[in-house]
Amino acid sequence: MLARWPERAGVVWLLVALFLMVLGLAKGITPLLFLAAILVAAFLANTLLTGIPLHRLQARSTEDSDLVAGEPGLVVFQVWSDHPGSSDIQFHLRGHEEWVGLPSRLTSGQPCQLRLEAFPTRRGWIELPPLVAATSYPFGLVRSAKNLCGDQRALVVPAAGKVQTIGLLRYLERRQAQQELETRANRVRPSSMGEFHGLRPWRAGDSRRLIHWRTSARLGQPMVREHEAPGRQALLVLVDPGTVSGEWTATQRDDFERMLRLAAGIVRTWLRGADRWLGLAVAGKEPGFFQSQGGAGENERAMLRALAVCEPGTSSTGWPESPANLPANLLTLRLFRSGAAGPSGRWGQMTRRELEAGQVGTLAWFEDVEWANRVPLEAARA
Repeated sequence: MLARWPERAGVVWLLVALFLMVLGLAKGITPLLFLAAILVAAFLANTLLTGIPLHRLQARSTEDSDLVAGEPGLVVFQVWSDHPGSSDIQFHLRGHEEWVGLPSRLTSGQPCQLRLEAFPTRRGWIELPPLVAATSYPFGLVRSAKNLCGDQRALVVPAAGKVQTIGLLRYLERRQAQQELETRANRVRPSSMGEFHGLRPWRAGDSRRLIHWRTSARLGQPMVREHEAPGRQALLVLVDPGTVSGEWTATQRDDFERMLRLAAGIVRTWLRGADRWLGLAVAGKEPGFFQSQGGAGENERAMLRALAVCEPGTSSTGWPESPANLPANLLTLRLFRSGAAGPSGRWGQMTRRELEAGQVGTLAWFEDVEWANRVPLEAARA
C-alpha cells in the first residue's frame, strides 16, 4: 500500500480551485466553475497516477556475499526501473544513516547501487532498515512513497571458531570401530605420515622419530612434527538441533549457538585442503544435505547458509535424505543439542562421535569467537 499526501503546491492548487468555485457560484460565472473543475480533476488525476512509477521501480539486495555474525559488513542494494516510459521521472530517496551512497534523487532508467553498513550480532535473517522512494509524478501536486525494503532481508551466517585439524582428527578416531582403527594403523606408517602439518610440543606416547631436533634445541623443549595421515580426508558432520516445545534458557541458547560456530569452523577449516571431502547434514525445520570436495566456493557458502537458518523442530526432527554413495573411511561427527533423539535412517546407522552442545566449550582443539574483542561499527568509527 502506497502512502500519498499533497505537496505544498497541491495544497495551493486546491485552494485556488476552491476559490474559483466559490467565486463562480457566487457570481454565476460558468467559465470559473469549469476552470475549478479542471483544477480538481488534475489533482485527482495526480493522486491516481503518482503511484504508477513506484510500482515499476525494482529493488533487491545482491547475494555476492553474506553477513557474518559479530563482524561489520555491507549489504549491497540495487534500485532500478527498466520501463522506457518513465525514463525522465525523478525519485526522491531517503533512508536511515546506515545507508551509504544514498543520492537525493534517482533517475529512472539509471541503476543506483547503495550500500548498507551492518553489524549483526545474531545469525539468521535480518530485516533491512527502511529505504523510501517518493515521487510527485506527473504534475507535482501529490506525492506517493514506497518502502523499497519492505520485503527485503539479508542472511547472517554464524561466525566460525578456530578449529585445529589434527586435534579434530584425534577426537573423532577415539570412537571409531576397533576394526576400522586397526585397518588405519596398519596402513599408516611413520615412513608415510602424509602431508606435513606443523610442529607442536612433545607429548607422552609420541615417537622419537618425529622429534624435530633443530627446533627443539632452539626452543629448549622437545618439538615433534605433525602430519595429516592419508586416508583421513573424508568427514561427515551431522547437525542435530532436536525439538523444542517451550522457551529456551539463556544457557541452552548460548550452547546451541556455540555448537553452530563449531560447525561453521569445521566447514571453513576442513575445506582449505584441496583433497578433503566434507559432507554436512543439517536437521530441523529446514533439513538439507551438502557436500564439497575441497576449496572454498558456492558449496561452502551453501553449508554456512544452512547453519544460519538451523533451528529445532516443534514436533519431530526432520532429516534430509541420505545420498546413495558416501566416501570410504568416513569419519563422522554428530553435533546435537541436549535432549535430541538422534538421527534416523541411514544417518543413525553410521559409526560416529557424539558431541553434545554443552560440551563444545571444553574442547581443547576448538577456540570460540572472542565476542568481547568485537566492537560495533559505530564504536570503531569513534
